[in-house]
Amino acid sequence: MHADIEKFWINAGYKIRSVDANSSGYIYGYKPSPTMPSISRIKIIAFGNDYSFVDGKWYSEEDMLRLIKLIAFI
Repeated sequence: MHADIEKFWINAGYKIRSVDANSSGYIYGYKPSPTMPSISRIKIIAFGNDYSFVDGKWYSEEDMLRLIKLIAFI
């Protein structure tokens, strides 16, 4: 995972976990609930070369980096 994409998710409050690429090829993040720390919100962040974004759509690494840079300037 590109370092800027990982930083984006960490800044959004997620802790990143990688799954063996040989088994399924996805990376997920989890965000502990502030009211119930034992329950986490889990989100698949990457699957192969595709990356998830907050809108639920999937983007290439290049497009994801472009989106992150746009957000940084808003």
